[in-house]
Amino acid sequence: MAPPEKPDELGRLGGYRILSVLGEGGMGVVYKAEDPRLKRLVALKVMKTDKSSNDVAHQRFIQEGEAAALLQHDHIVTIYEVDRDRGIPYLAMQFLEGESLDDRLKRIGKLPVSESFASAREAAEGLSAAHEKGLIHRDIKPANIWLETLPGAPALGRGLVGGRVEKFWISVLPFDRRKCPAFDPNRHGRGHPDTWPRASAPAVRCSMSRCDLFSLGSVMYRMSTGRKPFQGDDVMGTLLALAMEDPPPPRFYNPEIPQELSDMIRWLMAKSPADRPRSAQDVLDSLTVIEKNITDDTENFPGITPRIDE
Repeated sequence: MAPPEKPDELGRLGGYRILSVLGEGGMGVVYKAEDPRLKRLVALKVMKTDKSSNDVAHQRFIQEGEAAALLQHDHIVTIYEVDRDRGIPYLAMQFLEGESLDDRLKRIGKLPVSESFASAREAAEGLSAAHEKGLIHRDIKPANIWLETLPGAPALGRGLVGGRVEKFWISVLPFDRRKCPAFDPNRHGRGHPDTWPRASAPAVRCSMSRCDLFSLGSVMYRMSTGRKPFQGDDVMGTLLALAMEDPPPPRFYNPEIPQELSDMIRWLMAKSPADRPRSAQDVLDSLTVIEKNITDDTENFPGITPRIDE
């Protein structure tokens, strides 16, 4: 990046003022930045210098950003700009207050049933919008789902924590127009098992959007039970668990989970793509029916309140 021009910034990139580091992954760094022209904060995702020298990775970063920029939905983070500066690709996207679902789960273990419903429903809404445009995410996991906190009054059918409305967002990347990639451990490296994508579908080639649905089911399993559905001491152990094992039903670990929701999660996590829901819209429809059924039974599920549409 270019040198800073003011005391409160780390530097400049593409005309944006870099203020602080928000997070870092294998391919890029996300900064909190300001667009000085529009006087608004943005999250600036910047490809790492050593990765951007790889032409294939460089072009893929740009293509995924352009694909995600096509999406305008209430539960998918909006991209404002995709560009390069000094040969380094970056994308400027909506800045959200709050925390990732991964951080929330590490902090509190599992979500209340009402919040699990809200996050599953709104993540499915975002996925449905993406799939309708032929876009596959490929990496649905707690770290890529964001819980935005907004000042507000009624919960409007979403999780309510500390008097603040929470809204659930799917991270924009990765999104592309292809089927899920081959389930290849070499693609992700052979590091510590925590780096392995434990929510990935266990098929050599996923069936279009149904790989995202498997991953959504794995996320729902974890946020409902506080446990990862597949465990392994190393990458190969996790691979074998994904391919060969069926985790216990969510209700085994958390009896507060309605049976219908527990069954829904297992349906999403079926080994064969053909045995999963056909689409994210099917997931939404099923969640709506389940939620209606259990909200009618307030004696047994007093923590669930009906959804109130805006």
